[in-house]
Amino acid sequence: MAISIVPNSAAVTVTSRPGVNAPTINATNVRFTSQTIHLAGSVQLNGLAADPTAGWLVGWIQAQWIETNWGYYRGRLNNHGSAFQQRARPPARPGQACRDTVGPVSDIFYSTNPALRAGPGAGNPFPQTVSVVFRDTPSETYPITVTNTLTGQPNFLREVQLEFHFATIFVVRDPAGVFHQLKHLYWNMHWQYRFTASAFPPTTGSLTAAPVAGGVGGNVSRVFSGAATDKRFAGVLTSAQTSSCNVVAGNASSNPNVRESRVWDNFDVRR
Repeated sequence: MAISIVPNSAAVTVTSRPGVNAPTINATNVRFTSQTIHLAGSVQLNGLAADPTAGWLVGWIQAQWIETNWGYYRGRLNNHGSAFQQRARPPARPGQACRDTVGPVSDIFYSTNPALRAGPGAGNPFPQTVSVVFRDTPSETYPITVTNTLTGQPNFLREVQLEFHFATIFVVRDPAGVFHQLKHLYWNMHWQYRFTASAFPPTTGSLTAAPVAGGVGGNVSRVFSGAATDKRFAGVLTSAQTSSCNVVAGNASSNPNVRESRVWDNFDVRR
């Protein structure tokens, strides 16, 4: 008898919902942090005690499929200009969908941590219940000040909008390398804040953040059975990828698309 997945035995529970913290204003940057999403997943595997367990793994795959990520800056005076940093559009971010991993993207699984990825116990009686957890805490950072190259003047952070949307899939990988998607859900984090300085240059005590109505929150869907087949991200779940979402985000943060103006301008945030 070969090891097999017990039909309808998979379960995923949201044990802690995602949440958004107010920005943390430091000496040189503003940090956007979140409250950790926690999931608990379990599935039963059947077989014989003598069946080899090598290659069987239970865990998670995650894709990020939507990102909004921009910061708007302006000078103390209108003729000091304004600047716009776009991190979510090409070439800074080549595409929207990516596989989100905290380990090597080639490993496919979100994490190789034994708490987040585990297999059945060798020699233990079947059926066995394999349980794993999931946790993620998205964040982002923007500098308080950038230099406008058109005016040579410092421009200060005025507004930031962030939207990170994820699909998280509970999976079993068999020894042949096939991923069996058992359950999935969607969740997201949104930040949109405007910043006001009471002194220049702004410091930790003189820069304040105000949320934009409807622009802040964390959300999670119900748990769905079966595979996630949405064409916007299904292609990155198990295919060969050269960069994880973390690498893509790091590159975009270091090399954003920058637009500048000699006055306080209104930039098109869609591009």
